[in-house]
Amino acid sequence: MQELLDELEDTLKEDDRLFADDKLLKNKAIERAFDNDEKLMELLASNDRLKEHFFTEAGEHLVFDEEKFAQFVSNKEFLPDSYTAFKNKVGLKQGNEHLREKEDIELAWPYKDCVLEGGQTKEDQNGRGEKFWNKTLAPDQVDTLLDPKVLSNFKRISQDGEQNVEELNSENLILKGNNLIGLHSILKKYRESVDMIYIDPPYNTGNDDFSYNDNFNQSTWLTFMKNRLKVARDLLKEEGAIFISIDQNEIGYITVLMDEIFGEENRRNIVTIQRSAVSGPKVINPGLVNISEYLLIYSKSEKWEDNTVYTETDIDRRYNNFIKNKEDNYKDWEICTVLDALSEEKVVDKRNLKDKLGTKFEGELKDFVIRNAGKVIQFANLDEDSVSKDAVKMKKKSKENPEEIYHLEREDGKDYYIKKGKVMLFYEDRLVELGGELVPGRPASDIWTDVMPNDLHNEGGVKLRKGKKPEKLLHRILKMGSEEGDLVLDFFLGSGTTAAVAHKTGRQYIGIEQIDYGENSAIERLKNVIKGDDDRGISDAVNWEDGGDFVYAELAKWNAEFIEKIENAEEEDQLQNIWADMKDQAFLSYRLDITKFEENASEFEDLSVDKQKEFLKEVLDNNQLYVNYSEIEDSEYEIDEETAELNKKFYEEE
Repeated sequence: MQELLDELEDTLKEDDRLFADDKLLKNKAIERAFDNDEKLMELLASNDRLKEHFFTEAGEHLVFDEEKFAQFVSNKEFLPDSYTAFKNKVGLKQGNEHLREKEDIELAWPYKDCVLEGGQTKEDQNGRGEKFWNKTLAPDQVDTLLDPKVLSNFKRISQDGEQNVEELNSENLILKGNNLIGLHSILKKYRESVDMIYIDPPYNTGNDDFSYNDNFNQSTWLTFMKNRLKVARDLLKEEGAIFISIDQNEIGYITVLMDEIFGEENRRNIVTIQRSAVSGPKVINPGLVNISEYLLIYSKSEKWEDNTVYTETDIDRRYNNFIKNKEDNYKDWEICTVLDALSEEKVVDKRNLKDKLGTKFEGELKDFVIRNAGKVIQFANLDEDSVSKDAVKMKKKSKENPEEIYHLEREDGKDYYIKKGKVMLFYEDRLVELGGELVPGRPASDIWTDVMPNDLHNEGGVKLRKGKKPEKLLHRILKMGSEEGDLVLDFFLGSGTTAAVAHKTGRQYIGIEQIDYGENSAIERLKNVIKGDDDRGISDAVNWEDGGDFVYAELAKWNAEFIEKIENAEEEDQLQNIWADMKDQAFLSYRLDITKFEENASEFEDLSVDKQKEFLKEVLDNNQLYVNYSEIEDSEYEIDEETAELNKKFYEEE
């Protein structure tokens, strides 16, 4: 058995998710075995001995024995162990997931191993009794729910308005429909193709658009997020990363959940973001005033490298000297103070400068320093332990000749100018471009106080409701996690901030949104961006004018069509007609007995219109909201030839 153990460890070392400090993480190997992880299956089947031991041949197929694998991996020293076997028999395991090693933490909750049935289509569709499908006990329902769907209503939107879509290449894509189903629909085409993901999911506070059965509120939210995060990971490149906005209500839970899905070793940062000032009604309540949100950053692997981002700072007053004649040879430089130089420019005696400028003094000083940053300097100590021998010699020589300026060339172009044993540092090296302007800056820390304005104005020509993220924040996030031309995904698109910023900064993007925001939708916002009618947000900072396009498509509706009709109905007669069509065409819940419904039709008619609507929506099978791509040729769905061809191109089939 030791040889088999060695072969197993050597084989699994190719999957860096399963090793830490050169030690096999048994619990993670078992978890991925029960998830039928594709990469794990491929590795095991690639080794003849492992394939023979853990798989059974069934015709041309291999059947993986996950229980045998779990027992082999979890037993002491990988050998049969009566104590471990006994623990498994008496139930010391979480479903099919054996208890993890003592150094690991697992987040457990009801319905963890389930998929949450379809979801909301309108903001006010709250308080629904959610249904969960267990992957093992209800595989048909789960497969139906997550099957790729037919895409419909294709249109390309550019400066020329809306056009028909003839070809599908690497364009920007906005997909309307349930985001879990949308993610699974794009998985085949975009698996391991996304460079970065940003999401701003519902915070589960009871005050947003996500309000589920209170009996399972927390469990529902965790299942809802886990379902989506697992497929999101499959979409990311190995060099990719995901950024998640969240608040204090769920920061603890989602961090442990992300550790489990992406690996604790891939947790890169948790950024604290100040979203408002300590003012207004919030200060009336006792206790600490909550003004913060958080940004979780996880990479898919150790291959991810972030880009340095900067924040603006005040001017550094240590840079208080000025080279009056820098255009001359450095040996002839004349050095004065910054205030002397500013006084000379303003033609004001330095002693009266502050009085003359009054409240404008600080602004004038900052403007002068930035405009003349190549001439503004400070004298700093030269650390002999960190510089070359030539620099040390020159430092000594300059002390011996204090009136002289010495020059030493450097390979990086940052030459040394040394006087009186000290090196000149130029303020231009402290400037960074932010918001389209050169300003003094420094690398951002994990506390951001400058990206969430108190007044979220109507960026992009749409009204941003409370909690929506400003373009300034997304600009920093996209700069940190992507480059121009990279593919960015946001599957909680909302009013489209991520897509708008990606469009303006030359990123390719995919956005998925389920809820219809009407005139404040991402579609309307992007139309404004493309037409050049959007001069807010980061438009000035990136010199945005106009241009570009995107393709819009919808998940082809089936039961979702009936839900919309029900929601738009105003009278009982309309609902009766809808019910008649539902009986003939809709997929109804397995729990509904139509015969008994007809027998008790009078009681249904006695209900209010709102209650009738609620009931009719409840009897629809939410796993059948959309048309499966596998059924695109079924005449019942009446998919036209043009739409069918575009779907084949999207799913890359001949």
